[in-house]
Amino acid sequence: MNREVAEKWIAALRSGEYTQGTECLRSLNDTFCCLGVLCDLAVKSGVPVRVKMSSDNYQYEGHGELLPLSVMKWSGVKTNVGDINDSDLTSKNDSGMTFSEIADLIEQNVEAL
Repeated sequence: MNREVAEKWIAALRSGEYTQGTECLRSLNDTFCCLGVLCDLAVKSGVPVRVKMSSDNYQYEGHGELLPLSVMKWSGVKTNVGDINDSDLTSKNDSGMTFSEIADLIEQNVEAL
């Protein structure tokens, strides 16, 4: 993963600016999973990501739960679920790991992502 993007992502997860949610990148109530925070950072950084509201959530390039290719390319994250060793960030987020804990995990595994 791109180290500069990782540092921005880690800082955003620890900032308190984002409310954590589950099961989608970004809900209509503006809760985010950890990968949704990365998508939001991509948009704020000027990456041309098509964002659209659906009836259930926000869609990034047509994806509501998985990282779109444009965000993967920008960030250097290798998989659309953020695979780390024997698990992935989507599962960690949805199983109750906090943004702060996820930030620690990303920090320790930048190379693996």
